[in-house]
Amino acid sequence: MMATVGGASARPGGGHLGRLWEVFRQEFTHNFRRPLFWVLILLVGYFSWELSQGQASMRSGDARVGGTKAWITSEFALAQLVIMMVSIIYSFFVSVAAGMSLVRDHDQKVGELLHSTRLTAGEYVWGKYLAVLASFLWVLATQLALAMLFNHVVPHGENRDSIGPFVLANYLKPALIFGVPMLACSVGVALAIGGLTRKPILVFVLPVMVLLFGAFFFWEWSPVWLSPAVNRALQFADLTGLRWINETWLNVDKGVDFYNRRPVGLDALIVTQRVACLLAGFAAVWLLQVRFAAELRGTRATRRLKRARLAVAAAEGVTRLEPAALAGLAMRSGTPGFWAGTLEVARVEWRELWTHPGLYLFVPMILIQVFGSVVDVGAFDTPLLNTPGILAVKNMNTLTLLVCMLILFYTTESLQREKSSGLASIHYATPLRTTSLLLGKCLTNTVLGLAVVLTTLVGCAIVLLIQGQVAFGLGPFALTWGLLLTPTFLLWTAFVCAAFAITGNRYGTYVLGFGAMALTGFFQARGKMSWTFNWDLWSAVRWSDISVFELDRVALVLNRAMALGLAVFFVALTVRLFTRREADATRLLHALRPRALGRAGLALLPFALLPLLCGAALAFLVHGGREGAVARKLQRDYWKKNVETWKGSKSPSLAAASLDLEFEPRKSWLRSNGEYTLVNHTLDTLAQIPVTGGLHWKNVSWRLDGAEAKPENRALLYVFTPRTPLRPGDRVRIGFRFEGRYPDGISKNGAGVEEYVLPSGVVVTGFSSTAIAPILGYRPEIGVEPEKNETDPREYPDDYWRKVLPAALPMFDGWCDTRIRVSGPADLQHNATGVRVS
Repeated sequence: MMATVGGASARPGGGHLGRLWEVFRQEFTHNFRRPLFWVLILLVGYFSWELSQGQASMRSGDARVGGTKAWITSEFALAQLVIMMVSIIYSFFVSVAAGMSLVRDHDQKVGELLHSTRLTAGEYVWGKYLAVLASFLWVLATQLALAMLFNHVVPHGENRDSIGPFVLANYLKPALIFGVPMLACSVGVALAIGGLTRKPILVFVLPVMVLLFGAFFFWEWSPVWLSPAVNRALQFADLTGLRWINETWLNVDKGVDFYNRRPVGLDALIVTQRVACLLAGFAAVWLLQVRFAAELRGTRATRRLKRARLAVAAAEGVTRLEPAALAGLAMRSGTPGFWAGTLEVARVEWRELWTHPGLYLFVPMILIQVFGSVVDVGAFDTPLLNTPGILAVKNMNTLTLLVCMLILFYTTESLQREKSSGLASIHYATPLRTTSLLLGKCLTNTVLGLAVVLTTLVGCAIVLLIQGQVAFGLGPFALTWGLLLTPTFLLWTAFVCAAFAITGNRYGTYVLGFGAMALTGFFQARGKMSWTFNWDLWSAVRWSDISVFELDRVALVLNRAMALGLAVFFVALTVRLFTRREADATRLLHALRPRALGRAGLALLPFALLPLLCGAALAFLVHGGREGAVARKLQRDYWKKNVETWKGSKSPSLAAASLDLEFEPRKSWLRSNGEYTLVNHTLDTLAQIPVTGGLHWKNVSWRLDGAEAKPENRALLYVFTPRTPLRPGDRVRIGFRFEGRYPDGISKNGAGVEEYVLPSGVVVTGFSSTAIAPILGYRPEIGVEPEKNETDPREYPDDYWRKVLPAALPMFDGWCDTRIRVSGPADLQHNATGVRVS
């Protein structure tokens, strides 16, 4: 049986379905030969393993409800997992695979082949779409299979309580409802953007918008004054479905058993939205087919071609062009110098940069986030007062994310431009120095990031003007963005260039870039990031309008020096690996010989010296800092040594306290000399009295009833044994003296503190810390680390409230006379509790 297609006969194997299948097969096979997909599979496999072992948790909005024993295999948990993975991880790989598919064919001149075959625009476009969609559906199925394997087949130990029974619907239903529609939409939109614009930069607009508006707006922003109608509209606009889950099911805690065993109930809004998500992807592909068919084989000229023909006709009708003399071109030959070549490359790149529309899409997204600061609220929805420094630090994460995305896209396409246009052979054969070529491109893209920062600066000035409470000042922005953000942009630009030099193509560069971002974000979400590896300073900067980064200034300086050193190292690596000639297998084998690799490593060693030294210093400081391994070890020892002996033990109460405090803010130093008068209000006779000390204490000495005492030191729990046991109503005096630096050491990754002694000011409360004085009794919460020695919450009987309950603050069960003497610099205002008598 024969069929007629386009006026020519074709056998069934060469008909519409046959050609569609051939396009699908070629694209599908090509995808599975690319490192892009295997890197994604390794990422989702690694995340699935970490989740199954209890080493990570999905945290989005109010996802963590119902207690600590929520199953990670419940339908609610897996729905959030699928949404977050597809929205954050998959979307960028989808943009590369789908958005660059037609761009790649255009660069390889596949259009000429299409003109000479029977392949129609619909067969070509839909074959590409279905192939890319099928590839990512295969990755999603692989993720689900690995999750089932790791959760239900691999043995579990400490985390077995977080693994529920195997229910196949818990895996399939979230994937079908939330994962498949989002993939269909993302693939379709990315393919359409790439095919219609031929601009690689624009294919990343969708994933960046999903990440930006989701993380900073859709997923968490839900003030109490928001009307239900607007809230429902925002739920429909969030195509990921995460806001709908949060607002419908999670914001009001329904109990752990409900989320573990009940399915995710659907309503009309979410069903309509998922259908709309599918239709949006199909509509984008259909639009691409229509536009592509109009240009294929010259069916009809595009508007641009018509305008060009009309312009040529008009020019020929008005005047006749006369050839100009060759001497009028003033051509000259020679070898350009380093700076002349760099500036020429930068000038050409700068002119090319402003022709890309991606810049005009990313900048408004940043400004939307900035203007959102106008309505920022705090506790009880009270409006927050913005200052220049607060705005500068508040927008650092947004600027870092978007500017690094822009640098990744623009730098990669800038380095790829000569290859895509076919001018690489000519361009690389010029006497232009390689260093000038790379530096010119990097300078332009770095200036791009600075231009975005300046635009954001204008937005912050407008926010302060609207607020009308605090005057605009340039200093905090110059300090925060100039000294802290600029090294991040330089480092990231140099890293992208090095990735391109190593891989030699845009796809490998995107894989390394997205992989670095994904791993950085993953360790940030797990709380495993430290100053040593936080190259982008994500959520690590704390602003105060009365000081300049006093809390972790040493760590900030070392981190930024390390970033600049890494930037120089990656520049040196790029110059060494960037090739301007065709690949030669023999030269590659010679370069991989041990002696050649050793010489190359020695040549790069001087450039790696600064980041290695700064990184080692940061690792050492973090290890011994207030949140480092040494401090955690001491706190765990406190818990292990005393929890069984002293938890729940009775202690005397504080009847009177005398404190003599001396502060040296310039050195972050304090001295404490005091005495507690204790009274036994319990019904038992107390033979021993435990007192909790602090990690920062130095030169500690004790007194018992005025005489020198040496209590038993049980890992910072000091146990006193009076000569006569303390009967009910008896009193005893415990004196203490110590000094120390507070806070002692840097944080792990920029964590704030509630109490401090710094040059700009001193805040100590004594509510629950040992900053200025010891705490009576054993504190069971000290030394408890999540997922290590954490216990389930205490279960109270229904009539527990009828009992006489202890005070919320430690040591107090009634009135207490206090005498406090505070000594410090005369230029500081001193405040303390009580009535001033002197």
